[in-house]
Amino acid sequence: MLASTTVAGKIGVFIREASDGTKLNSNRIVINMTGPVTLVDATKIRAFGFAINPLSRNLAQTRVNVRISDVQVINNGTAVQFNTDRQVRKNGRILIDSGGFRGADNDFVVHNDTEGTRKTFPKGLNKERYTLASRAWVPSNFAYFSNARFSQSPTPTQADQPQNATTIRAQLVDFLGKKVTAGTITAAKRDAALADYDSSANASIAPSPVIRAAVVSLVGTVAEPAIESFFRGQNATGRAPTIMNFDGSLFSSAARFVETKVLSNGRLRVIFNPDYQGESFVALSALLGGEAHINDNLNSQDEEIIANGLTETTVWAQQITTDDNYAAAGTVLVTRNNYNLLALLNSGDAQFPRVGIKQAPLAGSNTSVVPGATLEFGSQPVVSIEDLIRREMAARNIGDNANRPGNVVTDAILGRITGKTYSGQVFSKALLTDIDLSQGALGDRLAVLAARALRLDLTR
Repeated sequence: MLASTTVAGKIGVFIREASDGTKLNSNRIVINMTGPVTLVDATKIRAFGFAINPLSRNLAQTRVNVRISDVQVINNGTAVQFNTDRQVRKNGRILIDSGGFRGADNDFVVHNDTEGTRKTFPKGLNKERYTLASRAWVPSNFAYFSNARFSQSPTPTQADQPQNATTIRAQLVDFLGKKVTAGTITAAKRDAALADYDSSANASIAPSPVIRAAVVSLVGTVAEPAIESFFRGQNATGRAPTIMNFDGSLFSSAARFVETKVLSNGRLRVIFNPDYQGESFVALSALLGGEAHINDNLNSQDEEIIANGLTETTVWAQQITTDDNYAAAGTVLVTRNNYNLLALLNSGDAQFPRVGIKQAPLAGSNTSVVPGATLEFGSQPVVSIEDLIRREMAARNIGDNANRPGNVVTDAILGRITGKTYSGQVFSKALLTDIDLSQGALGDRLAVLAARALRLDLTR
């Protein structure tokens, strides 16, 4: 049978919204026809766009199909309407195969690769944002994670042996050089960071070479203000910590990797669990990014969400996109950092498809931000990085204490995350909501690069 003389004309692309006014990860598409049509088979209309393939070293693009639902003929038969399961890409393809719609001449309306005129979405997302709208991210290489989280993963390595100082400095020089090459920092900042590492004054604060390297490697990240806090006392106490070191005799059993306390003399003390002294300075730097928020002995889930869920994971994303070899170490801390970053990359509501900290409207049937992981903290899946950290803190008896005081370091770090100015900001649910709306440091391209560093793939 011949193709109908009725063809698809102007196409409208509209964002759908939930009943509360929040945007859905879905479009309503209206295809205006040049004549009346009747619906024969809704499965004959298809759509797709090209997303970035995160498993490609050169970020090549890959075809990602758009699932279609609620196909209807409207406006007295002169338009076709349907909903998509994700926001579409600008210039993504629409295919109408023979057998889907009949025109007034009783022939089939056809717009596909082999017949008729190609049709595309006139509006939509760019390739990075279409990629993020097509997530949930899923592991493609389970060696990046722990078998405590994924049954397919190996047991992570316990890196508990001290490292050679000469090796650490050489690795630091190489790492900072890569930041200069990438344009993340200037050569002057690299030189200043190395001077900080070599400083005898800073060595008295952080005698461990790997901890000292972790501090200075924060240059160019959202937690760069931590360098001034730890080495020059630009924090709520006005003084540098008395010590930053691995020390099993001082480390609290209630902590896991690192803890910061304010002593009776008003000074900070940052103590690492010696079980992790063999971890890379890059892995430890993420911990320090979050730990920089701790300037008092008060604590709350909201504070930990900012520290562990947002700052640590954003620093980790920035560091491993500088050199993704550090994400492949397979150690306890690295696999933990990778897991939290996976949860962050699958989160984000207010700016979706941009990453955030609240539950994202993920494509397909996924609700968990760690798809396929062993269920923790009860029988319900973890739905956001906020949810993950809140449940983890509750399991450690850290309460949901609202409006705990922040500090100058928090103000500075949040400013780098959101681009806003803060002064005396408190840790609160209002702040979490604002961050989900304002987060900009982990932008669209960086999120895709971080997914590539973790060897994540899109759900197909």
